[in-house]
Amino acid sequence: MKSKKTLKKLIFSLALATGLALGTAAVCSFADTITIGNVKYNYDTRTKNATVSRYQNTSLSGEITIPNTLTIYGENYIVTEIEDLAFNECTSITGVTINANISTIGRQVFYNCSNLKNINIFSSYVKTISQQAFASCTSLNNITIPNGVTTIAPLAFYNCTSLENINIPESVQTIENVAF
Repeated sequence: MKSKKTLKKLIFSLALATGLALGTAAVCSFADTITIGNVKYNYDTRTKNATVSRYQNTSLSGEITIPNTLTIYGENYIVTEIEDLAFNECTSITGVTINANISTIGRQVFYNCSNLKNINIFSSYVKTISQQAFASCTSLNNITIPNGVTTIAPLAFYNCTSLENINIPESVQTIENVAF
C-alpha cells in the first residue's frame, strides 16, 4: 500500500514538473507569426526583428515590396530577412523591391518566379545572394546587385534566360560556379 502512494506521488511530481517546464517554455518564447497581405512573417517580441517567412496563396501578383518595418499590434519590427523558399514558384510576381534593412536573402527565395522581370535591392546589409535565390526566373532581364554583397552563390541566377543587364559592384569577391 505504501509503494502505491509513493508511486502516485512520483507520477504527480513528474506531471507537475513537466507542466511547469512546458509553461515556462511558453512564457519564455518570444517568437510568433502573423500573415499580412498573404505574406507570413515571423517576428520576435524581444529583438523587435521580423522575417518574411512564406507566401500564403496564389493571388499575389504584380510588383511586391519587402518593407523596411512592420507594425504589429502597435509595435514596430524591423524586417531583416527573407527566409528560404519564401516566394518560391509565385509565377504572377513581375517585380520585387527589397528595402534597406534586409541582411539575408535565403535559398530559392524567388526560384521559378517565371514572370519576374526586375529586382531592386536597396540594402547594403546583404552579403550573399544565396543559392538558387533567383534561379529559373526566365523573364528576369534586369538586376542591380547592391554594394556590400561579397558572394554570389552557386546557381543564384541559373536559367535566367532573359537576363540582359546585371550590375555587379566591386564589393563582389566571389562568383560561385554556375551562378549565371
